[in-house]
Amino acid sequence: MKILEIINEDDIRDIKSALSVNDKSKFLKKINNNSSSGGTKVYHIKKNNKILKIWKIHNPKFDSYLEWTNKIKNLSSSNSYLPKIESVKVFSFPNPKFEDTISYQGLAVMEKLDPISKYPDSILLPLFRNTGINLKSRIRFLKTLWTKENLDILKSEVHDEKLLQALNLVSEILDELPNSRGDLHTGNWMIRKDGNSLQLVLTDPVT
Repeated sequence: MKILEIINEDDIRDIKSALSVNDKSKFLKKINNNSSSGGTKVYHIKKNNKILKIWKIHNPKFDSYLEWTNKIKNLSSSNSYLPKIESVKVFSFPNPKFEDTISYQGLAVMEKLDPISKYPDSILLPLFRNTGINLKSRIRFLKTLWTKENLDILKSEVHDEKLLQALNLVSEILDELPNSRGDLHTGNWMIRKDGNSLQLVLTDPVT
């Protein structure tokens, strides 16, 4: 099963407790059930301090998050606003609810980041303001969906070239996939901590 190309025995041992299972077959069944029931699951792989993200894909050609990961995976080393993605895989399995149909599931292994909710406004807001974003409070990013017009307004404020590059990738996806939407809420802005240095990271800005 292709899931094992990403999740090795050590990974399974580290995250199976989060799924309340105690053997590999039940683990794989649980993963498949999670995917077929919809939603996104995120697990911490303690062994290497990575994040495993699993999400349901209706059609790999039109999945906005898959498109995002494909666009950024070769750019994250040169753009600190992008999450560092170690690997992305898509695998298929028979749909348990409908005969002769296929379900798709995406798995991504990436760096572990801090949620911005961990930081007070006195630390967080200057990080945004340093990019040019006029942020007086984090309430601006509480909205879930962003239209392309709202995103263009945000981009017009940004003077940081790397962040503008990241936001332009979001715009590209909104143009390429008409059913996608910007998803720049507070849960999708995260923090990479490197010593005393804090870096904003745009993790999952499309839906």
